[in-house]
Amino acid sequence: MENIDQIVLPDFGKKEKKEKEPKKVLVEKTQLSKINRKIDCNFCQTEKILNPAQYQTLFNLHDTEEKLKAEFMCKSCEMEMKRNPILFWAIHGNCFEILAKQVKTVFDDYRSSARSTQDLVNLQTDTMQLMLDSKIKDSSVEFLLTNNLPTGLAIRNVPFVGTVTLNVYETKTNRIIIQ
Repeated sequence: MENIDQIVLPDFGKKEKKEKEPKKVLVEKTQLSKINRKIDCNFCQTEKILNPAQYQTLFNLHDTEEKLKAEFMCKSCEMEMKRNPILFWAIHGNCFEILAKQVKTVFDDYRSSARSTQDLVNLQTDTMQLMLDSKIKDSSVEFLLTNNLPTGLAIRNVPFVGTVTLNVYETKTNRIIIQ
């Protein structure tokens, strides 16, 4: 049975607050000077001007200015990459550059030969072997000729990209054309 002679009331007096310990800063970030800074995008090579807060945020993310400059991507390139990442990396990556260099060595071998019919067969078989090694169907590859000499390849129907033209004897900016 309950004891009904005693009533227990709660204590409404002031309670003592415990003092909070100050927060400890684990890593001190370097504070950069408050000036606008110019930085080049690594993908489109355009020069961008960042205000101090933007640059400080990126600096805190990358830890060093060298690493920041090596990995900086402007907003337009970032949005382009988000829209179609496969096309973006096909344009700005090095997969087609490597393939163009390999094709150029095969074409150089053909150009330095006496250009007999056997050399032409070797050119076609070596090029198609490179394409098969790169997982490209040989039916989608077309040779580009100038004055009966091979100057490049057109690779049709690349998924998510379209037609890729490899002009192996052009400058770096005109070597790979994606349509």
